[in-house]
Amino acid sequence: MARILRSIALSGVAASLAAHPASAQLYNMPVHFSPNFGTGVALYGDIGVGLSEGAELVPGETPWAGGGRVRVGTPILQFMAGAAYVEPNAPDSIGFKGSVSLGASAALTLFRSATSFFALSLQGGAGYVSFSDIEAKYLDVPVGIGVALNAPAPSVSVEPWLGVRLHVRHSAVGAGSPLLSGGLTPDAFGTQLGFGLSGGITLGLPSGLGVWSALDWMTIKPYAGAAERVSPFLLGGGLLWRFRVPSLGP
Repeated sequence: MARILRSIALSGVAASLAAHPASAQLYNMPVHFSPNFGTGVALYGDIGVGLSEGAELVPGETPWAGGGRVRVGTPILQFMAGAAYVEPNAPDSIGFKGSVSLGASAALTLFRSATSFFALSLQGGAGYVSFSDIEAKYLDVPVGIGVALNAPAPSVSVEPWLGVRLHVRHSAVGAGSPLLSGGLTPDAFGTQLGFGLSGGITLGLPSGLGVWSALDWMTIKPYAGAAERVSPFLLGGGLLWRFRVPSLGP
């Protein structure tokens, strides 16, 4: 009986995940832009939480993710790679465990002005996560434009930024996945195209320590033929430590 109840509960969770895919590149984290990053290396400690029903992995529960990234900046290019543990907050009776999401991105500086404190960049990346309990895998590919200011301040750097992106999501499910309930087939979960916005602010001290915070919103169909799009809304933030590497440039 317990096994039957667990299967029913897991099917409900899986149906929720199919209808409410979390946004982002690192799963359940905002897609982060930093056009004014410049040269150097930064280490990030990140956390992200879902703010809307569209971000829920389990009905009525707030998912969260925690992880870290490293960003390397040269005068023209920036590279980022990171990982995050995604926690759906499912009860033990359901058995829907968390998973690790991996991601990377590259950004090309299109314009940066030292006099107007304005920067523009083109960024693309990819993120991957696999939930083995429901036999579901997600590959996210965001591609977009980021703009930022570098507001002058006497003792702290201030970088407000905004990113606009196309968001490609490829979903794959196994033949035994509970996501296939309701007449869906694995073919319905191919590639979907969405649109996203993210924006935030990064504050840095002369020592290299800093903090960041961002919001992320996206709209996308959960699968082909879905009657409605879903719109997950996320909040992210964390700490960072930035340091110069002379070989990367001034």
